Amino acid sequence: MFYAPWGYSDKNSYLDTDLNGIISILLNQNDFVNEVDDSICYKARHLVNDLRHNSDMLLSDQKLEDVVCTLQQLLSCCESFKNNSKTSDARAKLEQLKDGSFVLPEEYGQQCLQSQIEKNLKKDLIQFNKDIHGTIPISPLFEDIDMAVPDVYVQPTINRVLSGCQNAKKGQRTARISSLREIFHGQNGPYREIYLCAETGLGKSVFGKRLALIWSQANESDKIQRSFTQDEIDAISHFDFVFYISLKESDQTHLDVDEMMKQQIIRYLAHASQYKTEFLEHILSERKCLIILDGLDEWSHEKGNIPMRRPRQSCTFLTTTRPWRYTVARIKQSKIDLQLEMTGIDKEGKKALITNILKYFGSYDDQSELENSLKEFEKKIARRNVNDLETSPMLLLYMICLWQDGKPLGDSRCDLYCNILEMLLQKVAQTQQQEVEINQNDSTYKPECFEGKEHCCKNIHFVKKLSQLAFLTLFNQSSAENRLVFNEDIAKKNKSESCIEFWLKIGIITRIVRSKGFTSRDIRISFIHKTFHEFFAALHVAFNQNETLITDIVIKSCPDINSVLLNASCLQNLCGLSPIASQTILNGIANVISNSCQTKSLRRNTYAFADYWEMCD
Repeated sequence: MFYAPWGYSDKNSYLDTDLNGIISILLNQNDFVNEVDDSICYKARHLVNDLRHNSDMLLSDQKLEDVVCTLQQLLSCCESFKNNSKTSDARAKLEQLKDGSFVLPEEYGQQCLQSQIEKNLKKDLIQFNKDIHGTIPISPLFEDIDMAVPDVYVQPTINRVLSGCQNAKKGQRTARISSLREIFHGQNGPYREIYLCAETGLGKSVFGKRLALIWSQANESDKIQRSFTQDEIDAISHFDFVFYISLKESDQTHLDVDEMMKQQIIRYLAHASQYKTEFLEHILSERKCLIILDGLDEWSHEKGNIPMRRPRQSCTFLTTTRPWRYTVARIKQSKIDLQLEMTGIDKEGKKALITNILKYFGSYDDQSELENSLKEFEKKIARRNVNDLETSPMLLLYMICLWQDGKPLGDSRCDLYCNILEMLLQKVAQTQQQEVEINQNDSTYKPECFEGKEHCCKNIHFVKKLSQLAFLTLFNQSSAENRLVFNEDIAKKNKSESCIEFWLKIGIITRIVRSKGFTSRDIRISFIHKTFHEFFAALHVAFNQNETLITDIVIKSCPDINSVLLNASCLQNLCGLSPIASQTILNGIANVISNSCQTKSLRRNTYAFADYWEMCD
């Protein structure tokens, strides 16, 4: 009760705390309030904080004398200290330090150096998290329009998946998570291996980035601005370090999480040269670390289904993924402490998200005007029969963007993506002297959702080129590494440079540039979101619905149930774009699904559970 509220919630004694904690006791505990000199306490706190944040670890003679004298005054500021043998001994050592007669043991100097580097790492990581993960675009399509994560984030529904015995006892498959602490702590202590499953667009990545920001705020020296609740800060602050790693952006040749961390985070920190491999291994082995591995379904390696973790008791791993990848990865149950499911945002969450975005887009004179806009948008959604898309924050944001621009939302997922594409093409057309491509006389089949889309039809040549690139990479059987993130040479080999530049300008694809040594760079291309990659790949099949060669490639890419699940979203899009092609492909893979070991096992288990419940009844 005598400590500051930030960073000391787990300290129960002066033996567990530091100088700032001791000073807080002196300033707040009744036994000392009337004895101590407040000005000396504040001066000591200020000088020592400056010393702690001194990145070059150098101290002038004058500064050393100021610090020593102030600490001596602090240790003599009340009668209790003057008559205490320990404070008397401390004052004597400070005097020796001032006149140069105090000699520190060599190992103590090494410990101090290590401690300072560790403090630098924490400070650098806080700034890195704030700079890199502090904001998110309101949509992957509009990277230049971003908002602070706390301003736009809405808590999704997260459930804990119950184990078999828990399921049988409670008669349910999942139980709702009500606090952040439940994600990291169980009845038997902290969890070490946590898997969060969710479909695309429900907020897995933003959830991971927000955890890194909560930790950063919990460890900042400036506590004035609070963006998170105290419960959230308490739940995450027991971690000494939090590292967020995007598996999509990792070098696909790396299997080791340590290497991913060096490439994605450490090399970009302010004092990167201080953080050698030995030091990083010390931090990961001796300090409590949370490592967030985001996007297991966007990562592949020939030597493993999941990134390699080194056996360290101090590390907690939170891995996010699509459900299908979690299923096919076949992770041993002994290596899973907690499985979570994110099911999107509920009715209240949807309302909060729409309100946050509407506030950002427009200026409202009063609350009633904002509420009227909210009701108008909700009516629009209800009329267009797209309620099933509302639980996805990503799709909901797309719909808000369309609505703000006065564009139709569409009646299906395919309609929605076509309308987004039309909006983006129109925006580019408005900024140019003339259309980039005019090809309205193209006689090939166009999906129904293209009807009335002027700019999609005018630019159909470029649409087809991009859809072909999406298809060739998504169904790339020779290299899983180049499936979602592919080398720029692959893109240029299959499509003209003008086509690549056109779609980069539109914003559907993006470049990822990585340094390779001092003189070369590794340039990769990816779609701004995997849902667009899958949509355009399905478009290519639809454009060529009567081409047996194309449908055969899809069928051959689905030799087992795992690969069918891998391509499920693309196949779902195809059902809306081309009933003919989708029927051909589904007929072709029907036997694969029916005869797969997983399907047969599922049927056996289903029958077994049915018999079990009959006996229970």
